[in-house]
Amino acid sequence: MPCLISTLTSWIVNGEKDVISLSLGVLVNLCYKNLPAMYTLMRSVDSKEFLRTILKLQNDGTDTRVQVLLLDVIFRVSVTYMA
Repeated sequence: MPCLISTLTSWIVNGEKDVISLSLGVLVNLCYKNLPAMYTLMRSVDSKEFLRTILKLQNDGTDTRVQVLLLDVIFRVSVTYMA
């Protein structure tokens, strides 16, 4: 799972336009109600920088916007539970 999360986040951060929406969708599905996956995600990226990066992607299209907002909510709720 760490390798998958690292690959997905690198595609998102590096701006791979062809797979950003799909990568966000996989991350949302992987991390939803899955604290071990969220823990792995938070350890593999700089949380603040990653949130800034995905929030900048909101204007890339409807599918991307929905995935960004879902991941943002999941991320913030998980951070609250882990704190």
